[in-house]
Amino acid sequence: MSNASYDADWRLCMRDLAYMLEWEQPPPEPVVDADGVPVPDQPPPPGPEYDEETGEELPPTLPEREPTEWVRGYVRYVQIFRRLERAYDQMSHPQKRVEVKKALEATIGRCLELRHWVMKKFARELDHVSLDEVLQDMNLPYNAMEISVPRYFVDDRRHELGARAKFLEALMHKFEKTKPELGKPNVFVGRVNWTKPVPEYLTRDVLAPPPPSAEEAEAKRIEEERIAEEYRSDLEERVNILAATKTKDQIATIIQKYTRGWLARREYDRLMDEELVFLGMKPAPRPEDPRDDPILRDLANNVERKKMQYANQAEYLAAYENLKDRVKERHGQEMREEVQDKINSWFLENRDPETGEFPDFPDVESGGSRDILNPTPKEDDDADLDPKAAKAKADAEKKKKAEEEKKKKEAAKKKAKGGDDKPKPKCPAKFINPLRDAIDSFNRTWSKVHDTGLEGGNFDQQFISSVVEEELKPVVFEEVRKEVDEEMRLLLENLREMVAAERAAKAGPAKKGKGKKGGKGGKG
Repeated sequence: MSNASYDADWRLCMRDLAYMLEWEQPPPEPVVDADGVPVPDQPPPPGPEYDEETGEELPPTLPEREPTEWVRGYVRYVQIFRRLERAYDQMSHPQKRVEVKKALEATIGRCLELRHWVMKKFARELDHVSLDEVLQDMNLPYNAMEISVPRYFVDDRRHELGARAKFLEALMHKFEKTKPELGKPNVFVGRVNWTKPVPEYLTRDVLAPPPPSAEEAEAKRIEEERIAEEYRSDLEERVNILAATKTKDQIATIIQKYTRGWLARREYDRLMDEELVFLGMKPAPRPEDPRDDPILRDLANNVERKKMQYANQAEYLAAYENLKDRVKERHGQEMREEVQDKINSWFLENRDPETGEFPDFPDVESGGSRDILNPTPKEDDDADLDPKAAKAKADAEKKKKAEEEKKKKEAAKKKAKGGDDKPKPKCPAKFINPLRDAIDSFNRTWSKVHDTGLEGGNFDQQFISSVVEEELKPVVFEEVRKEVDEEMRLLLENLREMVAAERAAKAGPAKKGKGKKGGKGGKG
């Protein structure tokens, strides 16, 4: 497969993930008027909920569904996982691989969540878990549910595993130990003998008898020669009888009949093999020349693609620092002026008008000027809202309070009756937010970037410097902000010293004058 194929597969997977998120969290039904027509001013969709203690975003609440619907969702996620894993393993673009890995890890987590939930829900509501009917309804083969270990688990740790293998070899050489010869797996016992090689006749699909002795082999050879001699003599006798009883034309007709029958049977076998190969019921024949073998060529192509992948990744990491310096050179001064202007405005707004004291600058542990540059939004007061908006807000709060009171009353009634007030188990959704973040990142950066094929021109799939610069802008801005914070702390100390000096200068002569007057009065 080409770079364009893996890129297109990744984009299809992101589209399918967006569809799955819409399936898991369907949009609210529109508000309609008395005639059933949707009103123009629809209420906004409910926003995310946050934990009051930690401030982290809570997982969304998913609607109730039938067990088979959850199974269908699980099967779809497994299909997306398999395609994303293949695309991540063979994609050569270093920046795209970062985005693919985000979506892949979130998909793996969602697959595990749904698998656990499906097993739990089936165990509670049904007798057994059966995927046959679901796969048949979705027109999928049974091997569509095969979940392989992601190859990047090993590939990302190749340096660590290589170092460990060298360390073990050095230990074995130091203590003069030999590496054990690994045997072939024994299909009959179900385990591998790691100390002694398994005999060849035990590794066959069918248990073969032990090799015959020399006497048995000689007797078998003599018997085969006798049978061959009898067959030749019988054939000669039949040919002589045929030549004596048939004419040449009759003999030619008989030969043609048998020859054409053999040719027809050979053609039938060839067509049958092609049909079985086409249906996937028989493997395709391997060519004699290894260079013409498509499987071997595909493996060689994957090896070359891996080399390109490692080279592009190393080039991307090497250019990261250079691009960072370029971004700082181009946009650093603008960022510095922006931070300084906002901090200066904050100083003037929070300065004490009576004493002229400047406020304390936040320390490094509390984030420095981060809260100054990005202040938390204040809640809108009802006085600032329009009358209609204020009324709608008050009605919503009243309705919310009424629902809470109703729930409390129902819970109290259940408790009084002795009923089970345990909450109903809900499907876990911890990986919904990571999936949404991956889709938003893809739509924001890569949905309109097409650099594969003849139109894109990026045949080697090297990194895109403009995308890297956009990614580095927040990093550079944070570094510039920290530098400006240190400068502002020094400036604040100097300003406070200047203010103190001005006060001392103003208050000094007045104190001296009062002292002189008091002295003269004492003398008099």
